[in-house]
Amino acid sequence: MTGKPVLLVLRGIIRNDEGRYLLMKRSRNSLSWPGYWEFPGGKVNPGEAHEAAFIREMMEETGFSVRPAKLFAEFEWERAHDIVLYRIFIAGNISGEFKISEEHDDFGWFLSEEMKELNVSSPLLQIIKKL
Repeated sequence: MTGKPVLLVLRGIIRNDEGRYLLMKRSRNSLSWPGYWEFPGGKVNPGEAHEAAFIREMMEETGFSVRPAKLFAEFEWERAHDIVLYRIFIAGNISGEFKISEEHDDFGWFLSEEMKELNVSSPLLQIIKKL
């Protein structure tokens, strides 16, 4: 055990009827991974239930009301100062109208093969390879 703090990050995979996946491009002003594409989601606040955090983050970043339908993948990524535990869910019961968050500069709907050509983080690439 490293003694580093663990940060829990939840991500949601949203797929449309054409088989394309929603990705968001992080703001160029972001402190981590600026300009990189990612699935929507974010950190769990201390004391926050995981499902509530997922619902909140998806609403904040996409405007969609969703539920975590199925755990798709889970992995750790060790950084210099902490360990990030990623839990990636397939999003279900999607409703509402899309709106881009202030944390992102762009968004797009991509086929899995197209996502491999984008500027993505190493954690996201692990997820894309499983789609």
